[in-house]
Amino acid sequence: MDKIIDAITNLSTDPKNWDQLLNSLKSVEEHLVKNPAAIDHGLVVLNPTHHSLGMCFLLNCKALANVTTPGFLDQVALFIHQADWRQIRRAGSRFANLCRHYSEVLISQRSVTVAVRDLKAALILLRPSVNHVTPLHTQYLKVCILAKMYHQTTVAVDGDVTEIMPGTSARDLVLYFYYAGIALIGLKRFKRAQMFLQMGLSVPTTCTHAMLAESYKKYILVSLIVDGRVPSLSRVLNSMITRQLQVICKPYLDFAQAFNTYDPDQAHAVAAAHGELFVADKNMGLVKQCIQALYRRIIMRITTTFLTLSLADIATKAKLPTPRDAERLVVRMVEAGEIQASIDQPKGWSPSARPPRTSPTPTPPSWLTARSGASSKRCAASAGPTKTCSSPPHADDGVCPRAAGSGTMTR
Repeated sequence: MDKIIDAITNLSTDPKNWDQLLNSLKSVEEHLVKNPAAIDHGLVVLNPTHHSLGMCFLLNCKALANVTTPGFLDQVALFIHQADWRQIRRAGSRFANLCRHYSEVLISQRSVTVAVRDLKAALILLRPSVNHVTPLHTQYLKVCILAKMYHQTTVAVDGDVTEIMPGTSARDLVLYFYYAGIALIGLKRFKRAQMFLQMGLSVPTTCTHAMLAESYKKYILVSLIVDGRVPSLSRVLNSMITRQLQVICKPYLDFAQAFNTYDPDQAHAVAAAHGELFVADKNMGLVKQCIQALYRRIIMRITTTFLTLSLADIATKAKLPTPRDAERLVVRMVEAGEIQASIDQPKGWSPSARPPRTSPTPTPPSWLTARSGASSKRCAASAGPTKTCSSPPHADDGVCPRAAGSGTMTR
């Protein structure tokens, strides 16, 4: 152990020697994993800032040995906040694995908020730019979703994904897009969530795996909220996988078909018929938000047909419970800029036609399709074919469509 410490202290001072240090540490990594107790002796004499590369290797060896002691957690927390980013990026995959193990231990101890705080610092330390996806992105989004701290995910989802950091696997990429979609749903940024879910579906694969099916389920529901329909994915998925997804996700496609009838009763009926499945998939909140979006789209369609209409007639045509519910929904839509209208209680409602806001189907970035060969092999190996998923974190915070909202208006 003394020789390893001497090598770390002597070779860490000059960046030209970091590659030599990296090779030296790799040669003894297996031995250190088998003897994690000896590592603490060396960690005492090392500085987290000056010897970041060496400490990263040593702490990762303890993580690989499944060390979970409070002392180990304190060592990792201190290291994350004091490490040198230049050295850390030389061992990005090991640093990501260390942070992954650290956060899983905190999750098991129900200290998820601590994991969010420390992994955020680690992510900023590891990524070269906001446009890079790193091996740590997936774990950071996971802990944010488990803690329901969706506002903390912006550091990982606001950049334009143009680069993939070495060490990021196809599985990491698929999970990143899936978790990013969930986080953006939690923030109610549905358009961007739709884009991320589609990019997850666009990652080349040769089989229908669990995360593909889960992403497609949420993609269907988010697309109904954003566009009122489910865009075709024929450009990003081959016909065999598309057919398999249509079988696996048939209840969701049935709901989409009911949505397209513009009949809330049919949508409610399909949602009730498949309610147990939607609840089990933790998508019932999103289904309820789809039904709320359906009411809004019906109101938008009315603006193109009638010049004046009473609130009672609006409630009847939209199949809302009462005229008061219709009034509140119209007021909210006017405040959101979705429609232009005025309400006169004695005379009724006078809309000014404005077409519903639609958006083109998001297209995946060119780097996704450019990596089709290598990514397909890695994805097939890392995500086996299955029709079930193992309970990843979900965002399920829908609003009941029949509940009356609040709003103010001036007569």
